[in-house]
Amino acid sequence: TTTVAGYLVDLNTGEELSAVAKANPQIIYGDDVISRIGFAQKQKENLEILQGEIVNTLNEIIREAAQRAGVNANNIYKITVAGNTCMHHLLLGLNPSYIAPSPYIPVIKESLNLKVKDVPGLSINPTAHIYILPNISAFVGADIVAGILAIRMYENEKTSLFIDLGTNGEIVLGSKRKIWTCSTAAGPAFEGARISSGMRAAEGAIDKVKIDNESITYRVIKDGKVRGICGSGLIDLIAELVKLGLIDKSGKLID
Repeated sequence: TTTVAGYLVDLNTGEELSAVAKANPQIIYGDDVISRIGFAQKQKENLEILQGEIVNTLNEIIREAAQRAGVNANNIYKITVAGNTCMHHLLLGLNPSYIAPSPYIPVIKESLNLKVKDVPGLSINPTAHIYILPNISAFVGADIVAGILAIRMYENEKTSLFIDLGTNGEIVLGSKRKIWTCSTAAGPAFEGARISSGMRAAEGAIDKVKIDNESITYRVIKDGKVRGICGSGLIDLIAELVKLGLIDKSGKLID
């Protein structure tokens, strides 16, 4: 919704060759998915505008990732895409209107194996395949499916918790026996609003924090000048402060 990230991977070795992240230009049409759905509903051309914006961003990411890795972009033969359900629909040019109102019905939830021609404007090898991960529901999308797969929650004997904090926040609780998911709007809390130094996961955002032996270390996205702190950095910071006994259970700082 806010940030689009891409990773170029060597399919022979599994090695990550490069990574690129860019702000989603659709944000000028709405900060969150509900706003963008509203924009898409106003007239037919608006859905095409939103689709064009995300496709152009993917092309930029592909081009830059290939350049960084010294790879010919024409040699990219497979793309896997994961995102929330609204972003999934906008990429594919599907009408997202029924996601927002009850009973919250996506046009499609199943995984898709597409050809380049199925996503107009995408600039990669014309014989490439595009694999779209499945959505779970209207507000729990393929990005959460990707997270569940990555941590292999479905294989774990012990119950674990997976949290995705962004414009939308999702929580997954489960094990090999059963998995539960839920979703809520998290952008106001974790991407700037009502946090004095809060910002999106963009260049200059602190996204990792470690406090050890009275020293503080942190990582900044793109290693630039610090502009603020994003959701993952906030969670790291809170965890460190709890560990050191510097905040109480309510989140209040202890003098």
